[in-house]
Amino acid sequence: MSQDTFIHPNAHRPSEERLQRTLTYALEQASAALRMKIDSMSDHKGRLTIKWAATATEAERQFVKSAWEAENEHDIEHRNMDGSLIP
Repeated sequence: MSQDTFIHPNAHRPSEERLQRTLTYALEQASAALRMKIDSMSDHKGRLTIKWAATATEAERQFVKSAWEAENEHDIEHRNMDGSLIP
């Protein structure tokens, strides 16, 4: 990851490798603007939680969802910095 990326991954072993693959793929494909919007990604028992530092568009949320689905996972939630769920 570049030094301008501030995403903080959090995973419970053994899912750490899967989360890192998803994060790496998403960052490689994403624009710099999208990378700066993601504050953290957390995988807990197959549920990916994305905490957004800035408002994400539907297309940006879909982009991250597609990266997670590439790991054969479909449970994902998006949250604002205050922890509130983004519908």
